[in-house]
Amino acid sequence: MPVALSELRCTHVALPSAGDSLAKVRAARCYTVFPVAAGGLKPAMIKFLASLFRGLSYIVGITAPPPEQDQRRFVFMWLGVVLFVLAFCAVLFYALSHIRLP
Repeated sequence: MPVALSELRCTHVALPSAGDSLAKVRAARCYTVFPVAAGGLKPAMIKFLASLFRGLSYIVGITAPPPEQDQRRFVFMWLGVVLFVLAFCAVLFYALSHIRLP
């Protein structure tokens, strides 16, 4: 079901009474829906990212799937690789900053 941007949903509008359980109190809160359309990434964005990652694959020397195939798995694979490398570098820099040399 598509969701409008910045849509606000409330599960319970009135304030819960003092005798209600914690679960009912939590359910009384309103929350905003994540502001991305229900379809996820748009096909144009997938195609753009696939072309960027295809070039990166050729530079690194990894074969890429043909452009006629579904590019979503290819794009998410490369996004996972990029996030992993960034997380590894962050942990490495944090560890190196706390090493005390004699």
